[in-house]
Amino acid sequence: PDGNSDLESKLEQAQNAIDNHADELDFVINYEAFKKGEVSLIKNEIIACTKLGLSNKKTIKFIIEVAALSNHQIIQICALLMYLLNRPQDFIKQLIIYPMVPLWKLLF
Repeated sequence: PDGNSDLESKLEQAQNAIDNHADELDFVINYEAFKKGEVSLIKNEIIACTKLGLSNKKTIKFIIEVAALSNHQIIQICALLMYLLNRPQDFIKQLIIYPMVPLWKLLF
């Protein structure tokens, strides 16, 4: 899905993939909204998309368009993902995040 799609569209596309027996779901973080400071929108997307995937026992991937963001913004989005996806009150299953670009490389 396109990162700029609204949450309803992302969930519809994901449900369609689930109905067609996809093993994993890929979600593009809405980096334009993030750059505008709409962090609540990003939080809601991450939580809703993760809940849909976990309730259907799917692997979930969040894609960050690193070419469109500064190193600082990439670190902020990764930190937000790590914070939201490791909250036991929201997700029973333990989640592991595998960043495409190790965060330590962005710090130097």
